[in-house]
Amino acid sequence: VYNVEKEMTVPEMQSLANFVGYSETAFLSLKEKFKADPATCDIRWFTPKAEIALCGHATLAAAQIIFSKIYPAANQIKFESKSGTLFAEKCPEGIALDFPLDYADKEKHIELPPEFVELLGIEKYSSAVIGKKTKKLLIEVEDVATLKALKPNFEGLLKYKLGFEIHGVGVTTKCYGDYHFASRYFHPWVGVNEDTVTGSLHTLLASYGGEKLGVEKMVAYQASRRGGRLIVILNKEKERVQLIGSAVIVGERKPGTIM
Repeated sequence: VYNVEKEMTVPEMQSLANFVGYSETAFLSLKEKFKADPATCDIRWFTPKAEIALCGHATLAAAQIIFSKIYPAANQIKFESKSGTLFAEKCPEGIALDFPLDYADKEKHIELPPEFVELLGIEKYSSAVIGKKTKKLLIEVEDVATLKALKPNFEGLLKYKLGFEIHGVGVTTKCYGDYHFASRYFHPWVGVNEDTVTGSLHTLLASYGGEKLGVEKMVAYQASRRGGRLIVILNKEKERVQLIGSAVIVGERKPGTIM
């Protein structure tokens, strides 16, 4: 997370994100009347290769830094972003992010070429949808063992021409026990072979899983190497979703940069 104290150009932000090398780097620009409740700031996200429209875990990290380092008196933060207005709020479980809800685009019937499915390491899948807002491709597989065993061919995916626009690939499956569903997320086209935890994907998973399971509150697990747990609360009436998680600050650099 980079707290922008002087105006930066897009090439400067992209260069810094590439240098840092994390899957996403968040850039904060505090508003003139920042110290209010909610505190207000602009936020942008860059992978090592490109700017993206929405990122959950970098927003969670930014909120943790504001709540603990920049303005501890705040209970809520309002982020202005390319995906509209986002909120972060302190809660007993950690930090609750309030994001726009995404839905499967039911006007698009998705038929995936066998070659593309093979490059993802998938032998069989039950359904595939694409997010109306996020353009994320979401594929459902049979079980958690199948999900965890996936070994995509990232070089092959970069070369493959799918024929329609996607902004990353999420793979999901229903769970039993502690979690309602699990997922993994791949986006080599922006320099992120596999993301650790992907809030933007869960804006689509919330509606997809909620409809399939018939519930509004879910516990999700992203089965990346590091892994991550999220509480997902669906609000169909307001077309919003709450994603609840926690963050820990592991280092700090001055001036301007906090990691």
